[in-house]
Amino acid sequence: MTGHKRQAAEKSARQYLEMRGFQILETNFKRSKYEIDLIATKNQNLYFMAIHWADDTMSSLDMLAPSNLDRARRAGASWLEENQWTGVVHNGVIILDQISFAVMNIIEDLF
Repeated sequence: MTGHKRQAAEKSARQYLEMRGFQILETNFKRSKYEIDLIATKNQNLYFMAIHWADDTMSSLDMLAPSNLDRARRAGASWLEENQWTGVVHNGVIILDQISFAVMNIIEDLF
């Protein structure tokens, strides 16, 4: 994803979550070579959300490389350790349309 597209995708995902009552804690959390796109809370639950997009030729799940999900999982583990979170944690993916950046789907507890 180019810088401009990544920023537009992240903005769209943030707005979508905020309109649904999520509080965004961090974006682009990185540790070493690991990264998670969005970290949010809602109803005392923590959400690690990766952002991906799909086009008309593939399903959203086809776009999710196991290596990307592993990097997100490892980044989430670092965040949990650093912040000593002891509550409920959900891992998910926000699937965006690659042209309009509209949210097409959210898949929770995927990784």
